[in-house]
Amino acid sequence: MVKLRGHHIICMQFFKGEGFGKIFMENLIKVLEAAESEGVDLVDGVDDICILCPYYQDNECRHDNDMGEKSKRMDELAINFLNFKEKKVGWKEIRRATPNIITEWIKKECNKCDELNVCEMKSKLLYYKQNPKI
Repeated sequence: MVKLRGHHIICMQFFKGEGFGKIFMENLIKVLEAAESEGVDLVDGVDDICILCPYYQDNECRHDNDMGEKSKRMDELAINFLNFKEKKVGWKEIRRATPNIITEWIKKECNKCDELNVCEMKSKLLYYKQNPKI
């Protein structure tokens, strides 16, 4: 099973497959393929994606001053939104649950995200900003 943190199980579904460098991208594709075939072990903190991220140094995210805390908060929100009771979850279960929470996720997280340039959610977020009553 692949180890993934809460916000990664949502965000990696919308990742366009670009950015962050070749080694990171190869790992991300490998992690996604393994998640689809083996399932996911939900973890707190560093996961199988983080370990090859260029911002990951000295066992923490160095993206900005408080990214570690932001990531933890996003992880908790993702798990609460998806309402998974178990730590081991199948990828199909994750894919089925995501449409039910994505509007709230966009409202709470996507508009603050620094990685929208590599995300397919960008067009959906722009639509939401133009139609906030959705």
